[in-house]
Amino acid sequence: PVPTIAPTGAGTLGDVNTDGKINIVDALLIAREYVGLEPDNFDPAYADTDCNGGISIVDALLVARYYVDLISQFC
Repeated sequence: PVPTIAPTGAGTLGDVNTDGKINIVDALLIAREYVGLEPDNFDPAYADTDCNGGISIVDALLVARYYVDLISQFC
């Protein structure tokens, strides 16, 4: 996993592009970061949705599951 940093603003876990919505775009951005593509508008402080101290593809999956109402919260 890619190490994370502590959130610095008033953002929401899962909302990595900080647009006020947690959606499939956030999941895609996490996946892109995980494979090293360095996406624009990406705040890694909000990407660790399984709270294990790093960013992995599991975090992207959790955001996708949240978006389609399969889960209602992170960690």
